[in-house]
Amino acid sequence: MSDVTVQNEPAMKAESASPPAPAGSAPVATAAASGVPASSPDPSLPAGKSTYSGDCVFNDSITVFAGNPLPVYDKGPVKAYAARGTDKAPSNLFAMICEDHLTPRSSKASNYAAILNPSLVRLVASGPIDWAPAGKQKYCFVYENSLGNPLMRDDIHGTGGLRPEVVLNGVIKPFISVLQDMRDKDIVHGNIRASNIFDGGNRSLERCVFGECLSLPVSYNQPSIYEPIDRALASPAGRGTGTIQDDIYSFGVAIAMLMRHSDPVEGLSDDEIVVRKMEDGSYNTLVGRDRFSGAILELLRGTLHDDDRQRWTIDDILVWADGRRLSPKQATRRSKAARPIVLNGEKYIRPELLARDLHKNAPEARQLIENGEMEQWLIRALEDKAAIARYETALKQAEDSGKGSSYAEQLITRVGIALHPEGPIRYKNINVFPDGVGVALVEAYLMKRDIQSYIDFFLHYFITQWIDAQSQTVPDVGNLVSRFDGARAYLRQKNIGSGLEKCLYAMNTEVHCLSDKLAKFHVRSPEDMMQAFEKISRQPGRPAMFFDRHIIAFLSVKDRKNIDPYTHELGQPEPYKRILGEMRTLATIQKRSQMQAFPGIAGWIVDNLSPVYERFHDRELREDLRKKVDRIKDSGDLARLVVLFDNPITYQEDNIGFRRAMRDYHDLEQENGDIHRQLRDESSIGKDTGRQVAAVVSGILAGIIILATAFTMFGGGAPPF
Repeated sequence: MSDVTVQNEPAMKAESASPPAPAGSAPVATAAASGVPASSPDPSLPAGKSTYSGDCVFNDSITVFAGNPLPVYDKGPVKAYAARGTDKAPSNLFAMICEDHLTPRSSKASNYAAILNPSLVRLVASGPIDWAPAGKQKYCFVYENSLGNPLMRDDIHGTGGLRPEVVLNGVIKPFISVLQDMRDKDIVHGNIRASNIFDGGNRSLERCVFGECLSLPVSYNQPSIYEPIDRALASPAGRGTGTIQDDIYSFGVAIAMLMRHSDPVEGLSDDEIVVRKMEDGSYNTLVGRDRFSGAILELLRGTLHDDDRQRWTIDDILVWADGRRLSPKQATRRSKAARPIVLNGEKYIRPELLARDLHKNAPEARQLIENGEMEQWLIRALEDKAAIARYETALKQAEDSGKGSSYAEQLITRVGIALHPEGPIRYKNINVFPDGVGVALVEAYLMKRDIQSYIDFFLHYFITQWIDAQSQTVPDVGNLVSRFDGARAYLRQKNIGSGLEKCLYAMNTEVHCLSDKLAKFHVRSPEDMMQAFEKISRQPGRPAMFFDRHIIAFLSVKDRKNIDPYTHELGQPEPYKRILGEMRTLATIQKRSQMQAFPGIAGWIVDNLSPVYERFHDRELREDLRKKVDRIKDSGDLARLVVLFDNPITYQEDNIGFRRAMRDYHDLEQENGDIHRQLRDESSIGKDTGRQVAAVVSGILAGIIILATAFTMFGGGAPPF
């Protein structure tokens, strides 16, 4: 995919070019009819200078106009903006600018882009961009603007009133192929609803288009009415990755919304709609007094089945599309007690709703459990042997965990799992499915909510009870348990590279690095980090050191081979050890990823090397190393810098020379001491020297006498002197 650029331009106004609806067709609830502003920017407008104060251009392939928002394409907190492409990129585009606390699904971008289906908005590019309004990088998805206007605006109480044949030909048949393509690419859309289905610029609805889905976590922006009952009870950030069966359910809801003429849930809250679904089933709740017949009725009943095991699959829908009749599957009834149990002044006959509300009054819920009233209700009123067995297991596990300060919350969490095993895990302010806890944790961390609840959530280890309580096999259960095991281990470790920081990145592998040092960059990989550091190196006021706990944890999760060999050094109190550990880590990333030169990083490292130089005892060696470093740093080859300080012979020779110098110094100290001791004894000053001089003089005189005697005796003559 092409690179993304961003530039701001004044808002460009465009009028909808949709033709009038043909005679006899049902009215279409388009954006124009609903008062929603037209969404398609005029691609003929020149890309001139912007009056927006924060203009920023990344490259020349795509331009995003921050001054031209497209609210009709917004996805909750994620906003849409007009964009234009040049060269090979389409000219008419729009961009979704993601929010940091809502992890975008960047890992699915390549699979999504490989889907070539005219009924799915085409992804043109994705990646971090320099977003001027925020003064930092943000992740961005750029799509071809072939959407037109949304079919509906109100996703909860909407009534499209479209004729069955219009929906069949313009919505259902095209979208069957989209769902099949997404299943084959292992992508859950998670954003299927009436307001995210567009007319493609043609009000006759010949072929509608699914809107985008990657800029938010799965189902984050979905109204709960579009979610199956159990998923609707979780918090938006905690709904997890979902499955294609959830998309099929949302598809059925959207079809019902587009076709119905009345709203059977008018005036009901989200919680009341969930209760109505439990009582009457999703089909009856959504369709109400409207009556459909024939093939459409079959499709709605099949896709809106509340039991995902009985709900139609893609293959079932394909069989239906081929004209074959399928036997309708009977809706299964949820368990309901013969008499209610009272909690917090409310009466409950359904265990799912009781599990949902236990945390509303934890002391009273604990009392119901400990006085045996809840057990009696399960045995006598609910008569569900499986639920009773799960309840007894929950009590035992809570007892085994000990009665600490959070015992009441832990107890009702475990009881909640026993009462509603298919639902989310609820602990204090947490309401998540296990595969959604990573997204919810990042959201809570960046929004500065209570993080201690998440720490307790992992340490109490509810995951095994939740898995054991499921009536069907949990997908990829081994990986799920492994991630929770790792999270609990990281939280128990206090050393650098572990703790909550590593838990964040291990539980949510798509989150960018959350270090304050990289706050202006959207770093998703070690390579991104290197590019960010290179830019930071040229900025005034850069940090003294490269790494902190977040960066170390991030690198360890992304590719442990880059940093784990040096984690011990990075956690040491001695500055020189940390500096060498950082240098070795950065050099390893550069070498393993075969990246370009980083002269800025090299210069940054060199500026930090004073504690490393001080390790060497030889002044001349230090000066020599400084000269070599200065020659290498401009090349940006970090591995060459590392080699200078990783040569064991250099350290060995320096240590040998230092020990030799110490011995010489010791000898000189001893000699100096001896001299000072002698000088302190005045009576003996000069005597030793005099004796030595006298001995020398005496020796010389004795030698002369001996020579003279020898000449006299053997030479017979007088001495020569």
